[in-house]
Amino acid sequence: MEGLKVLVTGSTCGIGLHTAKIIFKKGATVILTCRDEVRGRRAVESLLVGVKEEDVAKESERIHLFTLDVTNYNSICEFTDEVSKMFKYIHVIINNAGIMGVPFELSVDGIEMHFATNGFGHYVVVERLLPLLLKTNRPDFKSRVIVVSSGLYRNAETIPQVSKLLGQKTYEYSSKQAYAFSKLANCLYTVALAKMLEPHNVGVYCVRPGFVNGTKLGRETHWFLRALAAPLI
Repeated sequence: MEGLKVLVTGSTCGIGLHTAKIIFKKGATVILTCRDEVRGRRAVESLLVGVKEEDVAKESERIHLFTLDVTNYNSICEFTDEVSKMFKYIHVIINNAGIMGVPFELSVDGIEMHFATNGFGHYVVVERLLPLLLKTNRPDFKSRVIVVSSGLYRNAETIPQVSKLLGQKTYEYSSKQAYAFSKLANCLYTVALAKMLEPHNVGVYCVRPGFVNGTKLGRETHWFLRALAAPLI
């Protein structure tokens, strides 16, 4: 992966952090995102664990940390503008940041939080950085977007009306259904984007990581349910 530039959202813990570590060890330049700069710096330090002291300065040049809140449109615009100024191209975007099981809440832009975090925010990130994906300098490597979804997309009972994703709660809210729909949206988005980018030789893939220990995805889930799930992870 030497020479590749890879963006990983939600890269301060769990799947995102471990993905970034592996990609970094394989020689890629890694673009990390964080909401909290302290946690972001810790992530950078963890990527450099095992690097020889005399090589730290040089290897650090392959790690770039940016602040990003995927639920905030202004934050996304600032982030993508900064990335576009720093990089001429990006080879891989991994849409990893996500939440699960949170009580009803709207983002600052008035979007239901599961959909804002897991779906819409990443759509905007990719849309604004698409020109960098299309300008890859590696004819031997197919640029790609990787969307982290979940098998729980199957639990979505219906596709909600737009009114249920925007504005105040005027219906019976289920965090399980909100999460399931956001993951279904990931799958549908992958299919649509793959079709759109096929003529440009950009791949779009949806992955199901399964249950993974060490993530903070279910931090809002009741402790009893987390305890029941622990032996299965």
